[in-house]
Amino acid sequence: MTSQAIIQMAVYAGFPAAVNGTFIAEEVFKELQTEKCDYNE
Repeated sequence: MTSQAIIQMAVYAGFPAAVNGTFIAEEVFKELQTEKCDYNE
């Protein structure tokens, strides 16, 4: 599902925006995973 969103972003926003969005999405997913782990402790 996430890869489909990135592909659509590349088509509609352009490749440079999609690449930047990918890096931002990666940071967000890492932060969400960290928060999830914090709640489980």
